[in-house]
Order: sequence, then structure tokens, then C-alpha cells
Amino acid sequence: MTGLHEPLDRYSRNASATWLHRLDARIKLLAALAAVVVFSFTPPTFWPAPAGVSISLVHVFGAIALCVLLVWAGVPLGYAVKRLCIVVPLLTAMALSVPLGRGFDATSWSMMGQIVVRAALCVTTLLVLANTTSDERLLSAMARLGVPNLLVTTLRFMVRYQALVADELARMRRARLSRTFDARGNARWSAVAGLVGRVLVRSFERSERVHAAMLARGFDGTIRDSVEL
Repeated sequence: MTGLHEPLDRYSRNASATWLHRLDARIKLLAALAAVVVFSFTPPTFWPAPAGVSISLVHVFGAIALCVLLVWAGVPLGYAVKRLCIVVPLLTAMALSVPLGRGFDATSWSMMGQIVVRAALCVTTLLVLANTTSDERLLSAMARLGVPNLLVTTLRFMVRYQALVADELARMRRARLSRTFDARGNARWSAVAGLVGRVLVRSFERSERVHAAMLARGFDGTIRDSVEL
């Protein structure tokens, strides 16, 4: 495993697993979905938020509860903050479409802030879920909750091969650096784009080989497991 790839469920296999780790994955998955719905659709004027407050107290209490769950599950807050620092700028860039489309007034800025806060809470909810439940248990829970088999199987393959693709990209990067290649400016971006393009082509070719191999072994589209939820 290389430094370029870090599993999404990094803290889900802690040696000192908490009650939250051992809870049935189906319950956690449904609870996370419910939390995302509440964070996404609770209006800013929802009780008990006083008039004039742009963020509902539901979101404030939700943020506090998520922090408590992270600490309880043994997930460092710094880890979650680093992930949010990657996602929040992207969310902010997308939310800028509100003031750009409606005008730069107080209402537009308030709506933009609500979008960023809601999205950040939803991402944090998924961080809690992913770091208290392993990928295998989550996928098994999705299958047993009736999620379409095609989607579950696709996600299984994505989880299986993301580390392999990341390792291949790391090897290609090391090979480039070993040849003392150190491009600057636009040339560097061109080299990075070339690497990504070659990885995509190799991944497509690998998918065809894996598909042919699985058909030859009688694969019927269903991955059977006995993972304990």
C-alpha cells in the first residue's frame, strides 16, 4: 500500500472497537441516511431557531452530536477536519452560484452559507459512518436492505480495485521521477494529465480482462458473502 491511497474506512477496524463500531451496519446506514435528509431539508427558521438566525439550531446540535460520535469512535478530529478542508472549498465554489445568480445581497450570502453548512454536516455524517463500519459490512448492509444488486456489485469492484489503481499510479509516478523528470508550469500539468490518461486506459483494459475471466468462471452478477453485520 502506498501513501497515495488511504482507505475510507481507516478507523473502522480499531483494535479497541466501541459499541458504535459493533452496532448493526443496517441501523447505522439508515441512521446516516436519516441524518442527511434532516440536515438537507430542515429550513433555517425551523423551531427552535429564533427569527433572523440563518442556521437552524438543528444543524448546531447536529454538528455537536457528530463531534461527540467522532471522539467516541476514536476518530481524531484532526482527521475529520483535514477531510473537510478538502471538501468545503469545493462546496463553497459550487455554492457561489447562488450569489452569482441572485445578486450579492444579504439573502444570497445567507443561502450560500446554509448550503455549505448543510453539505459539510452531510459529509461529516458519512465520515462517521465510514470510520465506524468497514466497507465489507456497509456493502453487505446495502445488499440486505434491498439496494439494487448492480449498484452494490459496482461499488464492491470499486472498493476492490481503487487501491490497485492508486498503487499503479504511484509506480508510474516513481518511474517518471527516477528519470529525473521535473517539469514546471504547464508542462507539469501536461505530464500529470498524461499519467491520469494512461491509468484510465489501463483500468479500462483491466476491466475487460477481469470481466472475461469472471464469465469464464461462471460469474452470474451476484457476489455472495457471509459478512456479519
